Amino acid sequence: VQVGLRDGAVVRKIQFDLDGIGNPSFSPDGESIVFSGLQGGRSNLYLCRSDGSGLRRLTDDRFLASAPRFAPDGRRIVFITDEHPSTDFENLIFASPRPAILDLDGGAVQVLDAMEGKNAAPHFFPDGRHLLYVSDRTGISNLFIRDLETGRDAQITNILTGVTGIIPLAPAVSLSRDGGRLAFTAFTRGTWDIFAMKDPLARADFTLPEGPPAPARSPRIEDFVSAEPAALPAPALETGADGRDADGGGADTEEPEGEDAEGDAPADPQMQVRFAAADSTQSPPPPLKVGEVFSLHRELPDTNDFSIDRYRVRFSIDYAAANGFFASNVGLAAQTVLRFSDVLGNHNLIIGASVYGSIADSDLLFQYVNLARRINYGIALYQIRDDFFLTTAEDRDEFVSQIYRGFDVTLSRPFSRFRRIDLNVEGLQVDEKVYQEAFGGTNLYFSEPTEENDLYFVRPGIAYVTDNTLYGITGPISGGRSRYSADVSFGDLSTSRFLVDRRLYWNIRQRHALALRTVGATSHGRDPQVYRIGGPWTVRGYDYGEFAGNHIGLANLEFRFPLIEAIQFGWPLPLGLRSIRGSLFIDAGAAWYDHEQFRAFRKGSGSWHLEDIHASWGLGASINIGFAVLRWDLAQPTDLGSRVRPWRGTFTIGSDF
Repeated sequence: VQVGLRDGAVVRKIQFDLDGIGNPSFSPDGESIVFSGLQGGRSNLYLCRSDGSGLRRLTDDRFLASAPRFAPDGRRIVFITDEHPSTDFENLIFASPRPAILDLDGGAVQVLDAMEGKNAAPHFFPDGRHLLYVSDRTGISNLFIRDLETGRDAQITNILTGVTGIIPLAPAVSLSRDGGRLAFTAFTRGTWDIFAMKDPLARADFTLPEGPPAPARSPRIEDFVSAEPAALPAPALETGADGRDADGGGADTEEPEGEDAEGDAPADPQMQVRFAAADSTQSPPPPLKVGEVFSLHRELPDTNDFSIDRYRVRFSIDYAAANGFFASNVGLAAQTVLRFSDVLGNHNLIIGASVYGSIADSDLLFQYVNLARRINYGIALYQIRDDFFLTTAEDRDEFVSQIYRGFDVTLSRPFSRFRRIDLNVEGLQVDEKVYQEAFGGTNLYFSEPTEENDLYFVRPGIAYVTDNTLYGITGPISGGRSRYSADVSFGDLSTSRFLVDRRLYWNIRQRHALALRTVGATSHGRDPQVYRIGGPWTVRGYDYGEFAGNHIGLANLEFRFPLIEAIQFGWPLPLGLRSIRGSLFIDAGAAWYDHEQFRAFRKGSGSWHLEDIHASWGLGASINIGFAVLRWDLAQPTDLGSRVRPWRGTFTIGSDF
């Protein structure tokens, strides 16, 4: 697919009869495209005109062919291959990937030598003499430049986390057309970031070693396999009294020339193993290494003897989490979640509970989720106490807790790891006393229920969800998440609800963060939902659920920073606290009913003040004690013209928004 950079519109869509296409690259004149194509399990290089015509295959072999890039003259192509004498297709032994140069005029391929380790993402410099690429020859992937005339390399980065893509051979570097600037990706502080470098060729010193001494690393197959027959003696294997080796096969020194003791085909002369000579005057020879094991057991197992069993789903526990929650309007709760899945991760069971004192008033959840296909589905049975966030329980004794019981069926279609759309249908049962609080509200409900009746209703809904949040120790520190949802209720209750919840987090110099939350919700119909805001989870400095209505708006702006790195107490207990986070915040929110006229501001004493918008500002602190986050907020309510109430401090247990 060709996309315009200015308007983002699709210019042209090119399709070929291939199983897969990757790493396309334009020629210097823009007239041709080279790419890696997959067909029948093999990758090869293909070339076509920029309009998709004139397709031809440039390579035709079993070796890897990926990441092609044109040379500045347009007559050569550099790409990544595993072509090497140590590559053995019969035994599925593959050499580490390395750059190679294809001559378009004659079709000859030159595999670059002295390319230790894994190499990827090659790019020509404009002079056509120097080649930029990524290599892990020192144990960590970094950027190197090869002088093609002298064959010398120079390392130009030394990054501890490495220059890498999300997968090993993913493109991790891009070079500008004039060679004066490059961009590359590297993993840092929990995510991949893009870095830029000016004049990379000027950083290359080909007279110096290529980098720091190579750290210890796991052996590669090239360490044990050479292209030429070895002149060293065969290893001294442990033999039995009959002269045969320990596993019952003939000793290597007694095998007939040209075939092994089992009568198999002659060994590949290019697959000779280098063994250290056994010397009785020196230390015993080291144990067999991976390359030697491959050479001694060259045959693959016979699949005809395999017994095939049908896959059966068996659940095992993935994790068990326990947490705590406290707010003065609902009290203390103990929370537990257990998650089970099968070995493929396609079938998931979630069992959770938040116990507030009695089972009848607690949250209970049993959910099954199937992730086997692109469209996921889930089924849940639950009992939920809906006394939080936009339906905050009021801070008064006569408030009836909102307990809902029901089931939920959900279809989820992810567009990426961070975006999805959900379709769900809920069947709910609610006590009529709860209806008075949650739907009618004290301002709208004018008759007491004559008896304790249960109300039943069905609620289908749709939601668009995004989430690429990165969390810190007490809450989010980077990324963002949002939810746009709508649902309609049918049955004993009839209402429609619409919600917009958007949260953004900007990371500042890794240790600081700016958080913004904006929420809007509205409800209509015969039995509109009553929303309540106020308290430490919505607008700090006010009572829980102090402001109510079937329309609400809410905004929170918070600057988060490290307040105390560490504090140590010596008495009465030797207790240490670490990583106490601080915050400065501004909250604002409003709630109103249909029959009320909303006024954001009023003018009095010659200046404007807030009227139906209620705001506060203040500071807070939070600490993660391992199983819960402890929070304390000190808020000053204000109408932007005066202090409407004194400072109020609130202690809660729960993470930041």
